[in-house]
Amino acid sequence: MAFAFLRSAHGGTPDGSAAAVATFSSVGASALFAFVGAYGAPTLQDNLGNIWQSLATGGSQSGGMTLFGLPNPITGVTHVVTAAALANSYQALVVLAYTQIGHGFTLGETNAGSVTPIQDGAMVLQGLTQTGAGTAATVSGGTLRDQQLWDGNAIGRAVADFIQTTATVSNPQWTYGGSGGARAQFVIYETPAPGSGLGGYATRYRRRHRVTDVTR
Repeated sequence: MAFAFLRSAHGGTPDGSAAAVATFSSVGASALFAFVGAYGAPTLQDNLGNIWQSLATGGSQSGGMTLFGLPNPITGVTHVVTAAALANSYQALVVLAYTQIGHGFTLGETNAGSVTPIQDGAMVLQGLTQTGAGTAATVSGGTLRDQQLWDGNAIGRAVADFIQTTATVSNPQWTYGGSGGARAQFVIYETPAPGSGLGGYATRYRRRHRVTDVTR
């Protein structure tokens, strides 16, 4: 497998408008992703000087989610990622840390429902937001990595992944109690390491699908 999960961290605004902060150790990570559920357009700050890239949005405009990515990050024992203060956003943040074999990644297809990667070894990131009180979410067709329920100040969120060996359909089935339920899926392709003999794929894929390459 190209990607392997290390750990997650989360944080939510304490009053509906203040910053959401996630603190964790990113030591050993070679790829980081962040989901931000919010009413509005979130931005990320990083205490280690990393510059996160906004890759895509999913779900609804109200209580939807934005996916950020960071290849080859500067890492540390105390890594603080902050979704900057945003009035009446009710924002919630989840950060996911992974190792990978290659040297970057490319965003592929996005679809809230069924999606099938066009290459083996892809990872599908799956997100759910809840905008009202409810019970914990479960998911089939993915591995739940982090979640926190709506608390009246921050949107509830659950994040899962489906790390594939052979390309296959991803159609996660979420079960949860409460209101809301914006869903999104994002396919992530690894950019092969130099000298692997596989470097032509990312170029061909960019031309065909106009996706975001965040290799550096």
